[in-house]
Amino acid sequence: MIHLPKGAAVRGYERRVEDAYFVLEGCITVGGEEAGHTIEERLGPKDVILTPASRVHYFRNDGVADAEFMLLAGTARAEDVRFQAA
Repeated sequence: MIHLPKGAAVRGYERRVEDAYFVLEGCITVGGEEAGHTIEERLGPKDVILTPASRVHYFRNDGVADAEFMLLAGTARAEDVRFQAA
């Protein structure tokens, strides 16, 4: 579960497995690179998006309120990604 205050953002990170974002409250933007182009998707409550394995991606809250979302990683191992503010 992630609580992301409005205006906060996380730098790009990469996992060897896919992960999914499921928004509970507020809005977030999830982005990444594909074939040399930046792709971004804005998500609101009950929206979900899968991010491919081994692709750098990031998220931010550019909405008007704080956001809460679930971030699900496709592995049973302990978390190995450390988020850094953008």
